[in-house]
Amino acid sequence: MPSLPVETRDSLVPLDSVLGSLLIGLVLSSILFGATCQQVYLYFTNHCSRDSVYLKTLVLVLLALDAFHVALISHTMYHMSVTNFGDYAQFGRYPPWSLKLQIPVGGISASMVQFFYAYRIYMLSQKSLVFPVPIFVFALGAFGNL
Repeated sequence: MPSLPVETRDSLVPLDSVLGSLLIGLVLSSILFGATCQQVYLYFTNHCSRDSVYLKTLVLVLLALDAFHVALISHTMYHMSVTNFGDYAQFGRYPPWSLKLQIPVGGISASMVQFFYAYRIYMLSQKSLVFPVPIFVFALGAFGNL
């Protein structure tokens, strides 16, 4: 494939700050999703025999939310780098719906984990409210910002 003339390459808008950060986020999210899938597999094959149906459901819901989050990031990357390839004005004007949706999906997932963490600390501390209440309040505040 022949290379572009220097004057043509210099006139293109650099997309490192837009697509580069999105690609790095997609790669890291995919790696973490793989680790999550492995942890869920190990949980259900080795460790869940005495857990309640609620805890098992929480694990599956969090896995589904994480899969949906990675799908949203992938859609955003595809939309920005393939569908709108060369349309530089599109980047700043109209972000794709998937980019707008991935923030609340990630926030809901994080809040669910923090609520469960506060509950577990509450149960392990003989129902003391000293540590779980601040965790719950901060998690509720983060959830309220969505």
